[in-house]
Amino acid sequence: MIVFDEGMLMQFPQFGIEIPLADTRVLKVLEHIPQEFLTPLQEEITQADIERVHTHEYCERLLHSDTENALITTYELMFEGQNSHYFHPEKASKPLKELLPAIFKNASASYQVGKMAIECQKAYALGGGMHHAFPHRGRGFCPIHDVAIALRRLQAEEKIKTAWIIDVDAHKGDGTALIFHNNPQIIDLSIHMKRGWPLNGQIPQDELELVQIPAQIDIPIEENENYLENLSRGLEQLRSQSQKPDICYIIHGADPFIEDELPSSQNIQLSLEDIKKRDEIIHNFLQIQSIPQAYVMGGGYGQKVYQVYLSFLHQFFTKN
Repeated sequence: MIVFDEGMLMQFPQFGIEIPLADTRVLKVLEHIPQEFLTPLQEEITQADIERVHTHEYCERLLHSDTENALITTYELMFEGQNSHYFHPEKASKPLKELLPAIFKNASASYQVGKMAIECQKAYALGGGMHHAFPHRGRGFCPIHDVAIALRRLQAEEKIKTAWIIDVDAHKGDGTALIFHNNPQIIDLSIHMKRGWPLNGQIPQDELELVQIPAQIDIPIEENENYLENLSRGLEQLRSQSQKPDICYIIHGADPFIEDELPSSQNIQLSLEDIKKRDEIIHNFLQIQSIPQAYVMGGGYGQKVYQVYLSFLHQFFTKN
């Protein structure tokens, strides 16, 4: 089951935003995925769902009182009052606040794939993976933490008690680490660049300690040092240190791919073949244990990263 809705597309150019997290990766995947494998978005998250993870003050600011400035901060569109190189409001045809429906739909899809995975063992959302969002603000292109929102709602509905999060985005899932720090019910594994954003980025002084909170199983990688071996060891640590969970969310980042175009993703550069091995290791590890698998896309930037997603979906989601 692959969840998609046209409303999930961010359409950044319409808002004057020219970051390389483009809809191209989704559109290219859709060109090659038969329609019968696609499932429409049917679920909808609410402000109450968001407030299980984010503070009421932040939710009010993002959703009602100061939406534009909250999004400018989240997408790093201005620094010290100056436009960044990828924000051109003079080219915008829509106000920033009209990004909110797409953000909500991505989070709704993340919840839906969790619910579907519980029922049929695995599901994939063509979006989501906003793992940098902190409870009190959005950051790193992540206005809200969709996976945390989905998990807290599934817990509230008593569909699950426990979960794992396996995060293979090139960047550390620092929002995830903060939200679930010392939480025995939600265990997160993050394999990420040892150096680079957010660990040595332009972090406000009052957030340095928050950024440095490790994932419960934290695997920092220097260049490509033994990536697959380190991942396999981390998964075994996950299995040995915690009970089998009710579900696992996988933040399926494509930005470790050597063809990814984001400068701040360049400290891990895996070949497509290594990426395929990475994904197979995780999928088989979970399948052997009969753990439901809920996938969200995570980071992936540029014109060629769709290959990562398409290869995985062809192998594990579109076989008859």
